Amino acid sequence: MYYTLIYPHLTHCPTVWSSTYVTNLNRIFLLQKRAVRAMTNSNHLAPSAPLFAEWNILHIFRVNSDPLILQNLCFQFLSPSFAALALSKFISD
Repeated sequence: MYYTLIYPHLTHCPTVWSSTYVTNLNRIFLLQKRAVRAMTNSNHLAPSAPLFAEWNILHIFRVNSDPLILQNLCFQFLSPSFAALALSKFISD
């Protein structure tokens, strides 16, 4: 549910998120923690770190620190050489 409703909004444009002020990211982080607590039916005062770890969810600061890694992975797997290699398995001589 989280990866369907919330995560796409956080990963939509990482260059914009990463260039904003920390105060704006803190607001988003509070909303993210509230959503995770609601999703897990936890108390509103429950610590969020164990919930993020249990559900393997990256918080907004971690999501924004990885855009280059994500871009590199996408480029690697969408590059023509990778596509040619992947397609060569299906092409028979």
